[in-house]
Amino acid sequence: MSGESEGSSSGGQVRLDDLSFYSSSSGPAYTLDRKEPGMVQENVKMVREGLMEGVSLMRQAKEAVNHVVDTGVAHSSAAHYQLLEEDNLPARVGVIAATGLVGLMVGSLRGRLVKRLVYTLVGAGGGAAVCYPEQAREGGEMVYQEGRNNVMVAYNFIAGDE
Repeated sequence: MSGESEGSSSGGQVRLDDLSFYSSSSGPAYTLDRKEPGMVQENVKMVREGLMEGVSLMRQAKEAVNHVVDTGVAHSSAAHYQLLEEDNLPARVGVIAATGLVGLMVGSLRGRLVKRLVYTLVGAGGGAAVCYPEQAREGGEMVYQEGRNNVMVAYNFIAGDE
């Protein structure tokens, strides 16, 4: 292939496209006529675009809510860590007293003296558990163990076992 052909470039070189085993055969080309969309296609398009707009609005609302929740979690955890510091005794007393008062208010709405007392104790106990989580965990485990032992004694007493 040292000779020059019709489509060869200067310098006695042959382009790859001009070689017979690299020849490109132009096959038949097909085209479709452009058709105007029908009524069904227009309605489907309208519904699809409406749904996509609704999905977009829902995503934006979800992002806004997630931002508010994340901000609230960050602020709450910072306040909780500050509350757990050793030097914040007045803040701890305030939290326990406030939750006890909330319990008293709920108990006042719910019933008489016993319910007021129970709701007040539950509220103050919840506040104390938030302020002193380690001691609350230990106390909860102790109450569970003592309650379990008392239930087993009562069961053995009723069943007649010793």
